[in-house]
Amino acid sequence: MLISSPVEVYRKLLLFTIAILFGVLELWIPRIPLFPWLKPGLANVVTMVWLLRYGVRDTLLFGMLRIWITAFFFGFSFFTVVPAISGLIASVAGVAILVKINRFAPTFGWLGFGVTGAFFHNMGQLASLKLLIAEASLWQLQFPVMIGAALITGTITSFLAWRLDSLDLGNGGVLFSELPVHELSLWKKVASLLLLMVMIAVLWLQSPLQGIVFLAVCLLLVLIATRSWRNCVAPFQRSWLFLLTLFLAARWGTGSWDESLLHLCRLSGWILCAEIFRKLESDRLIFHGLYHLFPAYESTFAAALLTVELFPELMKNSAIKIALRPQLFLRSPSAYLVSIVEMSHTIIEEGGWGVRKK
Repeated sequence: MLISSPVEVYRKLLLFTIAILFGVLELWIPRIPLFPWLKPGLANVVTMVWLLRYGVRDTLLFGMLRIWITAFFFGFSFFTVVPAISGLIASVAGVAILVKINRFAPTFGWLGFGVTGAFFHNMGQLASLKLLIAEASLWQLQFPVMIGAALITGTITSFLAWRLDSLDLGNGGVLFSELPVHELSLWKKVASLLLLMVMIAVLWLQSPLQGIVFLAVCLLLVLIATRSWRNCVAPFQRSWLFLLTLFLAARWGTGSWDESLLHLCRLSGWILCAEIFRKLESDRLIFHGLYHLFPAYESTFAAALLTVELFPELMKNSAIKIALRPQLFLRSPSAYLVSIVEMSHTIIEEGGWGVRKK
């Protein structure tokens, strides 16, 4: 992939890095029972700034690439990625409408963007959860809570987005004129697509026995692919509370043990499929698919590729220590944001991916 604008790629790489560091902070925020997907959405700070600077299509691409990169390094789950993408699309659409209205009559500021984006993001998540869990009673429980959460998180993200947009991010450029894009083998492409189709088809399972069979097949495939029982158990060590919460919520909502067991088997199987996706290197397939959908945004793809290369070094760098300082964020969100921006510049330069021109 040729890089036609090293300056623009550097700026987008910087924003990618900031968004990833915000995502790292969120991973350490404890999940709330019955609302495991409810998060502050700090990465949406960058999404709002990206939308105002680069437009709707580029923002959708950035959001999907960011979700993919974070999921690839921190653990992919069909059940978490789908709500994240649906929330992204809904929030970008909602804020984009306000931006268009502002062009004719300036009405909405950062607070309006933040609260609207948070509200639509939560509604998009709930819509996808309705599809994945197929449990209407969960809506009755979560809808008012998600609206209230949108007011709080939207206010926080709007302030941080305003602050980020007002900062002088500096000029710079990446040190590459071309980046290699690795092609995925045909059999891995076919296997990845078949697995994705199976994961979608599982939505139409009707009995707990079918769910148990699906879960057993997933366990067998993970064992064959990785040759390790540890890889079969590890996903549940990370997500047992999440699964238990949803199982109890489904039982409370449906009053049926059979439907609750079917939900549990479906979600457990999806989590195991993530291990197979990693073995198949399916992330490359996602990258190539997005590249064909958004061929005109090479600077965003180049920044995403560099982010993938930068990520392991970022995790070893002191930047991660700053990202994991919630006390600084609570004491002074503005100072926290400035420290994240400065450290992002540093990690890019020290890693040899770009140079900042002050």
